[in-house]
Amino acid sequence: MLLHEAFPVNGEVDCIYLNRIFLGAESGEGNKSGGKFLAIMMKEETIEFCDKNRRQRFLDFKSPKALSPEAIVHAVQDCRLPFAGLGMVVERYCQAFDVPDAQNILPIAHHILTRYQFQMN
Repeated sequence: MLLHEAFPVNGEVDCIYLNRIFLGAESGEGNKSGGKFLAIMMKEETIEFCDKNRRQRFLDFKSPKALSPEAIVHAVQDCRLPFAGLGMVVERYCQAFDVPDAQNILPIAHHILTRYQFQMN
């Protein structure tokens, strides 16, 4: 596998499942187990969605408007944090199974994302 080659993911994997199973996030009402949990682990501030040019949490795809700078930063954080969490999961996996530092970790990440059946309780 080339370094820049994408790997297929069968189905949808939510970072909440990974966080609960591998990183110790708590489940239940009011517990932060998704992006907010990862932001806390990464010691960064959670950036809430805010765009005064559109209704809250509404994206109009029929007549799209440019996102505000705050909304763009929120979107970037929403994309970046799950990958950081996956990196932490892969790192713990590699430590647990004595994977050498020079080994390609993409197959391990693929294994983690595709070989577990994630179910909410």
